[in-house]
Amino acid sequence: MENKVSLCDTNHSYCLLLMYLTVNVAPRGRATQSAEPLSVETDPSMAIDSYRNPTELEKTCASVPMQDDPWWRLDLRSIYHITSVSITVTQCCHEQLNGAEIRVGLREDIGNHRCAVVSTAVGRYKYDYQCESMFARFLHVVLPGQQRNLSVCEVQVYGSACMPRTEHSQMTWKSNSMM
Repeated sequence: MENKVSLCDTNHSYCLLLMYLTVNVAPRGRATQSAEPLSVETDPSMAIDSYRNPTELEKTCASVPMQDDPWWRLDLRSIYHITSVSITVTQCCHEQLNGAEIRVGLREDIGNHRCAVVSTAVGRYKYDYQCESMFARFLHVVLPGQQRNLSVCEVQVYGSACMPRTEHSQMTWKSNSMM
C-alpha cells in the first residue's frame, strides 16, 4: 500500500490524487445498460453487488437482452485514477463475453478509451486487465456485433480518488518547517 500525493493531468485540467490507495470503487457507482433487464435478478446493479461466490454467480448477474451492440455502463459518480478492471462471468455462458470491449473515460457515451478487449478461455471465468492509469468517471462493457447477449456477474474497478482542480486550486499548501 502506497501513500503519496501527486498532481496529474487529465484532458488539460488537473486533479490531485489524495491517496494513492487502489480500491474497488465500483460499488460506489450506478449501473445502467442499453436495454431493460428481463427481470429484477438481471438488473444492471447486480454486477456491482460485490457477490463473488463462483458456484452461485448466475443468481447475481446483470444481463442485457439480445440486441445489436449491447452495453453495460457504470457511472462512478466521481473522477478516479483507474488502474485495473476485473470482470467475472458465469460458467455457463462465458463465451458470450468474447470480444467485449472495456472502455474507460470521462465521457458518458461508449466513445471512451479502450482499456481491453476480452478474450475468453474455456474454464476461465474471471478476467483481469490493467488500464495504464486512466482517469475516468465512466466504464462501459460494450459487445460489438449483431444480435448479441451481454451478461456480466461482477465488475470490479480499481482506482484511487481524484480531487477535481476546482477544489484543490483553493487549498493552501503549508511547508513542513518542523524538519
